[in-house]
Amino acid sequence: MPLYRVSERAKEDLRQIGFYTQREWGKVQRRRYLSGLDNKFSFLADNPLITPERQGFFPVVRIHQHESHLVIYMIDDLGITILRVLHQSADIDRHL
Repeated sequence: MPLYRVSERAKEDLRQIGFYTQREWGKVQRRRYLSGLDNKFSFLADNPLITPERQGFFPVVRIHQHESHLVIYMIDDLGITILRVLHQSADIDRHL
């Protein structure tokens, strides 16, 4: 079973997404959105090559969209590592 790990920076991204979502749309929507992201992480761990490498970034990453957010990850020997979860309007270069 492929695994995924979540970096500390991505954990903070998820906390901020949760705070914002709950403030704007409530607890139920927060749970739904974060659960959807968790499902996306599992999907990416099972299908890590579904998204092409983005050579323009260092380190080289893969970026997969989930609703309004971009899941930025790397493939490694143990599965994948989720590096960041950024809003689609974010400046990715600045955050990596």
